[in-house]
Amino acid sequence: MALIFKFASLRFIGNISYSLYLFHIPVLLWIKEFNTSGTGQLILFFLVSIALAALIHVLIEHPFLSLVKREKNERQNPMNKTKLSKAIQVAFSTGQTYEQYFAMNTLMAKEGRTTGMQKPSYIEYTKLSAARMRRWNKVYKPTASFLDTIKTNAQPGEKWLIFSETWCEMLHIIYPLLPNGRLMQGLTCGLS
Repeated sequence: MALIFKFASLRFIGNISYSLYLFHIPVLLWIKEFNTSGTGQLILFFLVSIALAALIHVLIEHPFLSLVKREKNERQNPMNKTKLSKAIQVAFSTGQTYEQYFAMNTLMAKEGRTTGMQKPSYIEYTKLSAARMRRWNKVYKPTASFLDTIKTNAQPGEKWLIFSETWCEMLHIIYPLLPNGRLMQGLTCGLS
């Protein structure tokens, strides 16, 4: 079988075979309209069928198959490791520490604004979140054994990336406890 595909003409026919299959009958019916001899009709049939199939293969079939193949590859690997690695690096370099987030949240609450849409309810939640963060920072003192557990269980080089908004509840409890955490804004936490 490999010997057959060494011939360029046979590979060419193989490449256009689907288009040839689809259009040979319409070409045959069209050719029959001409009053030519059987041999003339046969030669014209082969030439027109192959030319039409090659044209359709180049203009329609091949681009479509390339698109399908590319989309299939993208579905199987939506983000390659290089792109993901770069995205994570950017997120960690532009993210905020807890202290930076706390300062921003406090400032926004004082100014009566929030991240994202400036809805009155979101602004109120930002103020509430800032108040809870202040209280949490004053009241909560993690025990030495708890801090030791976090340090012990953290893998070497492990980093946490958290997405939130200033009006999001509960972040003030979780975020200070994570080792090497960086905060990225942009995801909502369920408020509508």
